[in-house]
Amino acid sequence: MTTHEWVYTPTPTGSHVATHESFSGQPVQADATGMQSAPDKSLTDSLGHLKATAESTSPCRAGSVPGRAR
Repeated sequence: MTTHEWVYTPTPTGSHVATHESFSGQPVQADATGMQSAPDKSLTDSLGHLKATAESTSPCRAGSVPGRAR
């Protein structure tokens, strides 16, 4: 079983996002190393979507603020 918890905390310059994930059950116990790729991919994909959305909706897009690079 996989569970995801996302915690968003406002900051003066945007948001801080923390994730908590749990991946458990008999298949995981039988092959924890082999099964690790599933939650890794899920987290990577989710953070990629979050990053793309944040960058596309930000009033301070990359390149519009001095010293900020994409």
